[in-house]
Amino acid sequence: MRIRIVEDQSKQYEQDLRSVIDILNERIKSIEKEKRNFEQKLEIKENKIEKLLQDKETLLKEKSEVLEVKNEILQTISKQELEIQQRDQKYSELQLKFKQSSGELLSKSMQIEKLIKKVNRIESLRDSEKQEMEGGIISLDNTGVISNMEGIINYIKETLPQGKSSIRLVLPEIEDLNKFELTSIIKERPSKVRINIAIKIDNPDENPLVQEMKEYSQLTMYNDIKFIALNVDSSNFIIGIFRGDEVIGIYTDILELIDLFKSTIMEPFIKGRKI
Repeated sequence: MRIRIVEDQSKQYEQDLRSVIDILNERIKSIEKEKRNFEQKLEIKENKIEKLLQDKETLLKEKSEVLEVKNEILQTISKQELEIQQRDQKYSELQLKFKQSSGELLSKSMQIEKLIKKVNRIESLRDSEKQEMEGGIISLDNTGVISNMEGIINYIKETLPQGKSSIRLVLPEIEDLNKFELTSIIKERPSKVRINIAIKIDNPDENPLVQEMKEYSQLTMYNDIKFIALNVDSSNFIIGIFRGDEVIGIYTDILELIDLFKSTIMEPFIKGRKI
């Protein structure tokens, strides 16, 4: 009987032990499962952190690039603003000069008109003893009036070779250089003589005479020429003003008269385009 009791107790102990083992195993499985879940969550968090770090690096790089571009844009804007200010200043200065030049030109034009009227009165006295007319020229010492294109061109041909430092010539058309046989005279001038020619040129790139004359002079294209003129060394001057089909020329070596006409002959060179 006692043996049986012992056996029963032994079996009960084994059952209890197995129960405890089963419980421990279940607990271990549960802990391992929780561990795996934790590891998965940790991995996910680590991935997120790595992704955030990468995004942060990308954002910092993009921010740096944006700042660099912004600085370049600001520098460009500052440069453009400075250029605009400089252009505005130059434009204001040119406006002021143009107003001054316009006023001077208007004043000179009025003086020219008065002088022409005086010349006309002189012409009306051509039969008097004080006036002398020869070949269309009324002579007043070294100042006079030429009443035809032939006389004006002859004066230009005679005066042009006298240039020793500077020559300014204004003609209606570039073809007039050949027409009036002035090309060869210009070519014969020494290279030290500065020759400036204002002239009407319709197609400068296609005109062989333009390329030829550029070797001997500075050409200025001005398509609104209303007169013909020559200023040699600021000491001999002639200007011919067109009046319909007629032309009347005034020549002089009087410095005061040359100064009077100087702004008029400069107009094509100021308003024209050098080529």
